Amino acid sequence: MKDVIDRAADEGYRVVHLDVLSDNPAVKFYEAFGFEVPAQTVAPVPHSHGVPMEQRMSRDLR
Repeated sequence: MKDVIDRAADEGYRVVHLDVLSDNPAVKFYEAFGFEVPAQTVAPVPHSHGVPMEQRMSRDLR
């Protein structure tokens, strides 16, 4: 992950985004690298059927 972040910064990107299901243990991994969830929404129909929320995480590279 560090290599991806460093490469994106070296190539001039300002932000890195990723999408992950909210119940995925990898969320903690991404948070350890500084990724945050700027906003969360819940789709009522999939959520009521046990489908976990998908969340977009981002990390500012500036």
